[in-house]
Amino acid sequence: MFNRLEDGTVERLTVNTYPFGAPYEAAWSGGNLDEQWQALGDLIVEKDPSSIGINVSRDWPVADGLSSALHQRLTEVLPDTFQDRLVSAEKLVVRWVETRTEQELEIYPHVLSLARAVIGEAFSSQVITPGVTHTDDVAWYIRNRFEELQLPIWFMPYVSYQRVGTECEEDTFFCGSEGVIQRGDVLHTDVGICYLTLCTDTQEMAYVLEVGERDIPQGFKDALLTGNRWQDILTDNFVTGRTGNEILAATIAQNESEGIISSTYTHPLGFYGHAPGPTIGMWDNQGPTPIRGDYPLYPNTAYAIEGNVKQAVPEWNGQFVHIRLEQSAYFNGENVIYFAGRQTQWHLIE
Repeated sequence: MFNRLEDGTVERLTVNTYPFGAPYEAAWSGGNLDEQWQALGDLIVEKDPSSIGINVSRDWPVADGLSSALHQRLTEVLPDTFQDRLVSAEKLVVRWVETRTEQELEIYPHVLSLARAVIGEAFSSQVITPGVTHTDDVAWYIRNRFEELQLPIWFMPYVSYQRVGTECEEDTFFCGSEGVIQRGDVLHTDVGICYLTLCTDTQEMAYVLEVGERDIPQGFKDALLTGNRWQDILTDNFVTGRTGNEILAATIAQNESEGIISSTYTHPLGFYGHAPGPTIGMWDNQGPTPIRGDYPLYPNTAYAIEGNVKQAVPEWNGQFVHIRLEQSAYFNGENVIYFAGRQTQWHLIE
């Protein structure tokens, strides 16, 4: 039990059959389960708090861990006059879970660099032979490589290709197909690992060079630059206190004013791949998201800067190429800083 005193300090108390030790202070120990529950009730009455935050929430699963039976036992040991003091501690839970510590911020760049390094391996001639390698082969290489490095994944890696003739209209949610990779293809991958309790989410793009090519055609370079511009517009709208819905609306408005066809679906990162905190758009909803989209932005929080742009490419006779980008970053209260950089150049596969 955590009890905030009038001077703002917090008591860290335990009511258990044996003391936990530091950093907790044992307020009671010994006895059977019934006596333990009664001791908890007596302690709450003694402290006489104006509100009692408990782990229940209608809208945030991470703050809804108290079972029905445990909730019932708690109410049984509290006087009737204390029943209406029981409130959801969801804001406390979300703020605790979303806030990154100094140590976590030191570790995160290493975790991200591992994920990006494996993507670099996969998007190379070491793994891909045009005309032979299937997109699934690349996805399984990524998964197996993470397994070799003892890096747990939180979803199966995904790889797709785009090429001339691939359906990609302005209103197509996700452009791409699965199959054997050919020269001239644009490739995309989406990977996520969790290491040292911290989760990542990364999407990057690659191009398979034609015979005789030494670089990717300019139209694709321009499209990636547009993707980077979308990222800048989004992160420039990260302002402490703004809600996710407000950040999304400002981002959409600025992209439209610059003629950028974009979609934004950015989410918090941390102990979970999709962590609690402000939702900034959904891939299938570019309007306001109730509750989670109304949550404000706080400093020292981490995000997957996720979304995409579509841009017509002259080298594909004006067909759209879909640039899907995602990089992990943190917000320090003033700026968004990418943990391990972001993709500003294409992966090239000979």
